[in-house]
Amino acid sequence: MKRKLILILFFTVVFGFPISWYLILQVFGENQFALPVIRNVEEGCISVYDRQAYLILDSSKIANNPNLNKRITKKLEVIELDLSVNYHFKKQCDSDKEMIFVDSVGQVLGEYELSREEVDRLFAELDIYTLNVKRNER
Repeated sequence: MKRKLILILFFTVVFGFPISWYLILQVFGENQFALPVIRNVEEGCISVYDRQAYLILDSSKIANNPNLNKRITKKLEVIELDLSVNYHFKKQCDSDKEMIFVDSVGQVLGEYELSREEVDRLFAELDIYTLNVKRNER
């Protein structure tokens, strides 16, 4: 009898608490990531401002990396976001990075080098931004 009670208590602790905690988090938790705002974009960096997200690329650097340009173009075709791509020279946007991601409010959410790792980070942050935009539209 005592052994049965210990066994029931053991299974309650091992399985019951994690399952109940998971269910509580599913009901009351909200899984949302936020991208940090780095700074506001300068006026001269974006010529047309129509409440749309922008990916600003340094045209002199992207011409030297056609494979990364192709990856970025394909990713932008796949995501379900109204995102405009602007090609500017670095001097206009006051940044030492080759890519700048600007949200629809005019805030810089990411600055990236033109490397494979940084392009992957850009894609992850674009997915997070897309999910946040869709969640706020509901």
